[in-house]
Amino acid sequence: MPLPTPTPTPCPAPEFHAKIINWALPDWAVPWFWDGSRLTLPGQVVEFALIIGVALLVARYVRFEFRKICVARFRMDMGHAYALSKVLHYIIMIIGVYVAILMAGIDMMKFNILIGSFTVGIGFGLQNVINNFVSGLILLFERPVKVGDTVRIGTDTGVIEHIRIRASIIRTPDGAEIIIPNSKLISDQVTKL
Repeated sequence: MPLPTPTPTPCPAPEFHAKIINWALPDWAVPWFWDGSRLTLPGQVVEFALIIGVALLVARYVRFEFRKICVARFRMDMGHAYALSKVLHYIIMIIGVYVAILMAGIDMMKFNILIGSFTVGIGFGLQNVINNFVSGLILLFERPVKVGDTVRIGTDTGVIEHIRIRASIIRTPDGAEIIIPNSKLISDQVTKL
């Protein structure tokens, strides 16, 4: 018995896409992105990239404005404001990726297979990356050290400037930047000065 062929996922907002494509593209380029009823693959890729780009810009703007508001209005220290703004940034990016997937009309069944592959990859090859990401979240919420603290790790001394997804940046007194994996800030001996 032959397997049924999958039907393409219809675009959720074809009228919106048609208006945007007809407005933005010259007539000769429209067939590359629109077949009359739905986006073609190049159109889906461009739309996906544009939505991700807009989500990134919105997330950065909101993160910086939120941090300023937290410090100025709520008298929150920089460490708490930084942690909350970073989490808000992650949430906006996750929503942006989800909206991009839906608007591009991408079949979610394909992502189930992709997520399963990522799970296997995390189990084997990305343990260190996940360890650093989780350590970064611990640093942001538990706050054994925070942005602005002067610390000594091994022989290196400096001020913590950023706590990012994978690593933290420490600026030494002579102006050099040291990139320290977040897991080292959690598991190794760190002296606050």
